[in-house]
Amino acid sequence: MEKAFSLDQKEAQAYGEMESEQTKTLAQIGMLSLDMEAAKKRLETVQEQQRSFVRSALMHRDVRNFMQARVGGGNIYCVLPDTPPTKPAPTPKPTPKPTPTKVNGQISAELQSLLPEAAPEPPAE
Repeated sequence: MEKAFSLDQKEAQAYGEMESEQTKTLAQIGMLSLDMEAAKKRLETVQEQQRSFVRSALMHRDVRNFMQARVGGGNIYCVLPDTPPTKPAPTPKPTPKPTPTKVNGQISAELQSLLPEAAPEPPAE
């Protein structure tokens, strides 16, 4: 069972002031929430501008491949990927002179052209 009791004038006035204070505080929280959302959006915009600045500054310095970058103390610090050390070009091995081989008892014609002029071998019997 619910029963109602009347507030006297002094109680009603005190409660009215508390309700008014609660309403003002809720309105203030609402305003602060809106301000907080606007501040977060501005922060995101400024951070993207900073990232764009760093990328542009590094591209101007011909740095195209980096993993992380930051600005501090008047410098841009960036982490570059590890590159394998470059090995000196291998020296070509000298090509050995072909040794004459006999095909069916005679030196092949292509190898014969590489030999200095010599007496022809007698034909095999």
